[in-house]
Formats: sequence, structure tokens, C-alpha cells
Amino acid sequence: MPDEIWKAAEDAVVSGDVATLERIVGDYGRLLGEQPARSWWNNTLAPSYDAGDARAIIARTHHFETFADFVAFTQIVEGTPSGVARFEAAVDAIVGGDLATLRRSLLEDPDLVSARSIRVHRSTLLHYVGANGIEGFRQRTPPNAVAIAGLLLDSGAEVDAVADMYRGSTTLALVATSLHPKRAGLQQALIQLLLDRGATIDHPATGGGRSLVHACLANGRPEAAQYLVSRGAALDFESAAALDRLDVVRRYFAPAGEPSVTATQMEAALVSASFNDAAAVVEFLLDRGVDVDARAGGFSGVNAASDLRPYRHPSPVSGTRSAARDQKRVRGHIARWRTVARSTLPKTETTSR
Repeated sequence: MPDEIWKAAEDAVVSGDVATLERIVGDYGRLLGEQPARSWWNNTLAPSYDAGDARAIIARTHHFETFADFVAFTQIVEGTPSGVARFEAAVDAIVGGDLATLRRSLLEDPDLVSARSIRVHRSTLLHYVGANGIEGFRQRTPPNAVAIAGLLLDSGAEVDAVADMYRGSTTLALVATSLHPKRAGLQQALIQLLLDRGATIDHPATGGGRSLVHACLANGRPEAAQYLVSRGAALDFESAAALDRLDVVRRYFAPAGEPSVTATQMEAALVSASFNDAAAVVEFLLDRGVDVDARAGGFSGVNAASDLRPYRHPSPVSGTRSAARDQKRVRGHIARWRTVARSTLPKTETTSR
């Protein structure tokens, strides 16, 4: 499908132009659903056209439960001056890197810093620095993101405020698991700022019961995970395995007797370690009898070691080779292991990370 059609559809989604989007969906609906969506948001994201209904697509992209909610929102923003309109303008300044406008807005309306979006994620302004779980077209990390976060915190932003995306997220959790701060080269600096300002590494209202280090690894952010550990984050068995922390992994194995982790935990650790090229831990676990065909999250280390694409070959490698040969192949290809599985770790970012 021509780029101009994709661009017109995307513009219609962002602007809420139902008539234009209905016409495009009517003419190109099958292609919109079947072809990988193209986008000009410059952040790897794009609208999802799966709903097939223009109003539903617009509402979902703007993070409203219904199109009626979106219409009510636009009427507020476009009507008489309001707190909602000022909040939205401040968000635009944040994602656009307009520090001067943001500072002026906060001076004119100090309550903005503690206000909440009326979108379903209920974010504060600080959450938008996380570039994660918010509107896709706003998921950007400008070059001055650290200064913007600092201004918000200096203005009274609550560093541990919890928004509703991903069953609960602090700004730290969003920043640490997002792709955009990483690509901008600002992830560690933002994490450092938030921690220095008192952010809780493993906030009890976030993570769905798993640690932030786990979430970082699940979303392909091992550098963020390593930095969090350096700042005092606790390491559990599977996270230690993924980060090749053999010193920590060894603690779960007594010199004699049963290990203090279950077979399921060891299998999950093997897959996590293989995904992250944790060679020392993989060797250690295999030497202690963890099944080379161990599966976690639907995949095994053998899939990766055999240069299979797990999403093309959902079945584990088995039958045609002996376990000994599988182990040799696994050990010999540790440096090249890459798998789309993240073990059993919960994914924190589905829209951006």
C-alpha cells in the first residue's frame, strides 16, 4: 500500500478525523490489517488498525475506553480554557522537549504537576517522561529529557506516583523498561535522577509481583537491569542467571544436597540465561543436570542454539539428536544465542518497549 495512504490514515487517527479514516478503512481495510503498519511517529510505534472500525481505532490510540469519551475529551480541550487543556499542552511540551514552555506552564498553573490525565492510564506529567504505556504518538525521549524530568521534580512532582498502565507503573518502571530512553542514550541518566530523588526501585504497586529487574530483562533492557542492581536492586535466582551472576546463582546450590530452587525455576533460569548469553551460568546449570530441552515461556535454549527462529518453529528440537549432542551444541553456540522468548518474565511494555 502506498506510503501516502499509511500517512493519511495515521494523521486521521491522531487528529480524530473519523470521516477520513472511515474512507481509508473502507478502501484499504484488508491491507491495513494484513500489512505491517508504517508510521511517521519516529519511535517504532504505529496505530493498530485491527479493530476495523474508525471510531474504535481512534479511541484506542488515544487511550480512551470509548469513542464517546474521546469526543468529550476533545470538546473540553477545544472549549473554554481548562485544566485538561493546560495539562495536554504541558504534555506536548514534555514530549517535544520544549523546556521553556513547560516551565512557563508550571509557573502559571502550579497544580499541573500533580494533575492526572483523563485518559485511561491516568498519568501525571512525570509519567510522560517514561515514554511508555502512553499514547503511541507521544512516546518520545527528547535530548533534554533529563532536564525536563528535573524541572518537574523541582516543581513538586511525586517521584513514586503510580499510573494505571500495565496494572500500575511508576515513572522509574516506565523509564527502565522503555525503548525510547535507551535509544536516546538517556536511560541510565533518567534512572539515576529518579533514584537520586527518592524513587523506589521495587514499588509495591507496580510489577505485578515481579521485580523491576525482571521487567527490564523481559523487555530487553539488560543494561538498565545491571544499573538497577548496581544501585541496590535485589537479585532473585532467575534474574541473576540472566545477568550471568554466577556468584549469586551458586548460593542456591548447597555443596551437598538439594538446591533451594525448584526444577521449574532452574529450567526458567536456563532459558533466561541463554537469551542473555550468560555463558557461565548456562554451563553451571547444564553441569547440574538441568534438561537441555527445558522449556519456559514456550521455548527452550536448544531452539536458540540451533539457530532456529522460535516463532517459525514452535516445536523444540528433539528426537533427531541425542541429549549429549544437544548439550554440546548448546555450549558451543552460547555467544550466538538469541531467542524471542523472555522466559516466564512478565512483559511490561507492549506498546513501545
